[in-house]
Amino acid sequence: SQAALDADVLVHEATFHGKMLDKALTAGHSTATMAGKFARGIRASQLILTHFSARYDNGQWDLNGPPVRVHDLVAEAKQSFRSPNVVAAHDFFRFPVHRRVDEVKSSNNDSCQETSASQ
Repeated sequence: SQAALDADVLVHEATFHGKMLDKALTAGHSTATMAGKFARGIRASQLILTHFSARYDNGQWDLNGPPVRVHDLVAEAKQSFRSPNVVAAHDFFRFPVHRRVDEVKSSNNDSCQETSASQ
């Protein structure tokens, strides 16, 4: 997780709802809560959830309560991430990631900085 510290964007699978932690661990997958906690732990700016179980497509699975849908997984991740910056990916989903110019300049050598500044 050290390599991911302060990531602009984290794409993380959220196959299961938090109430299915045992099943997630047995299957080698994550819950939305786990994804949110990891994003918070690495101080990510944005969390994109993906790889949802098909059971959530139509809200057919109820966890002994109201039907659970993908937007419920997003809400769960927002709570554990403690940030509103959570979205659910879908087919052909695109997310713009903007370049942080100041940090790029400070990490380059002087000649690169001059070249970047003149462009």
